[in-house]
Parts: sequence; structure tokens; C-alpha cells
Amino acid sequence: MRKPLNEWCFRVDQDMMPEWHDAKSDEARARAALDEWFKAKVLLEGCREINSEQLFAFGSSRVEAWGSSRVVARGSSRVVARGDSTVNNISSSKVLHPKERAVVIDRRNGTPVCITSDMKKEKN
Repeated sequence: MRKPLNEWCFRVDQDMMPEWHDAKSDEARARAALDEWFKAKVLLEGCREINSEQLFAFGSSRVEAWGSSRVVARGSSRVVARGDSTVNNISSSKVLHPKERAVVIDRRNGTPVCITSDMKKEKN
């Protein structure tokens, strides 16, 4: 996710194309859609509150997740999980105590540990 989007490899995983296929315009449409997806789904810095969405948090970003949101936390990001949110903590991110029915999956030490709002830890 750290590589600039214009350096991402575009590949069509299809060996047969319809007659209307135009490689140049299809790549341009895909890259435009990628830009929109990235803006909506990836947070490299700053703060964002989400509700029933999916987000990849990197760097020193801060997220407050509501509803049934799903967050993948990397770097030194900070996440507050609320509602039915799920946070997958991959590295040194800080996840504040889960609220309500939220679940945190802590993978920092190699073995996944599930932390629920009552703070019981169960190994997966």
C-alpha cells in the first residue's frame, strides 16, 4: 500500500477478451476506480471516523470504528473499536479497549489473540 498508485501493476487475469475490449481505456477506467477505492479504504495519516465500512489504517493514522466496521491496523495507527466492529492489529498499532460488542484480533506476536469487550483473551 505504500507504493504510489501509478506504480501499481495493472494486469488482466483473463485469456479471452470480448470484441469491445480496449486495453488502454480499460486500464484507464481501472486506475480511476483504484484512485476512488484508495481514497475510501486506505488511511495513511490523519483521522477518520467510519460506520460499517472497511478501512486499512497505516502510519500514525487514527480511526474510530462504529457499527460493523472492519479495520486492518498497521504501523503506529490508533483505533477505537465500537459496536460490532472488528480490528485486525498486524503490527505496533494501538487499539483502545473494545467497546460494546467489538472484537480485536491481535496478531503482533505471531499467534492471534482475540480480545472482546469483556477483555477475555482467547487464542485462535
